[in-house]
Amino acid sequence: MAKQEPHPALVREFLLLNRFAAVALVLKYKAKLIDKGLKEATINRRLAAIKSLVNFARKVGECEWSLVDVEGEKVVPYRDTTGFGRVASENVAAMQSVLSIPDRSTPQGKRDYAVLRLLWDNALRRGEISGANVGDFDPLARTLNIYGKGRGTQAQLIDLHCATADAISDWLSVRGAAMPLDPLFIALTKREYGLRLSGYAIYKLVFSTCTALREFLKESARTEYATLQLRLC
Repeated sequence: MAKQEPHPALVREFLLLNRFAAVALVLKYKAKLIDKGLKEATINRRLAAIKSLVNFARKVGECEWSLVDVEGEKVVPYRDTTGFGRVASENVAAMQSVLSIPDRSTPQGKRDYAVLRLLWDNALRRGEISGANVGDFDPLARTLNIYGKGRGTQAQLIDLHCATADAISDWLSVRGAAMPLDPLFIALTKREYGLRLSGYAIYKLVFSTCTALREFLKESARTEYATLQLRLC
C-alpha cells in the first residue's frame, strides 16, 4: 500500500484498516520522509493532509478512528543570531578584553578565539557551536549552519561577522585535514585529541579565559599601585 500511487480504492482500503494498523502505517510513512531528509515543515504538511482526510472520513462515517497519536515534527521558529546589537560600551570593552586573552599564535588560541567570537557576535548556545561540522561553514559566503536543541534535522543558516569568519578560517588552517561531517571544533588535549569539543568543554573554555583575564587585571592593578607608590616615595 505504501509504495502505490493513491487512488479511491487504495484510500478506501486504508480507511478500512483498524486503528493500530493505520497508525503503524502512517508512522512508517513518516519515518521514510525523515530518512529522505525532508524538512520538518514539509513532513508536517504531508501528515496534516492525511489527518484531514481521516477526520473527514470519520465525520461521514467511513472510518471509526483518528490519527491523534501521530505527532508532527517540531519546527523551531527563527531565532535572531545577529549578536547582542547595541550594548553598553563598557560591555563591548570587557568582551574585547576577553577576546585578547587567547594566544592566537597557537592552535588552541586560534580555536578558542573563534569559539569566543561565535558566542559573542552571534549569541550562539554552547550546544550549537559543539554540534557544528566543518561542512556547515562557508568561508566565502561567511555563513554557518547550526542545529540547536530540539531542531531534529532542521538547520538555521546564520550570517557571520567578517572577523568571526576569518577566525574560523584561521582555526581550520591549523586543525588538520577534515571531512565535511567532521566536527568544526575539536578537543586538543592528549586524551581527547580529535574528538568533538563538547558543550561542557566550551563552558570551561569561557570560564578559564575569564579567570585569566581577572588575574591579568589584578596583576595590572598591583603593578600600577606599586608604580604609584614608587612615585610618591
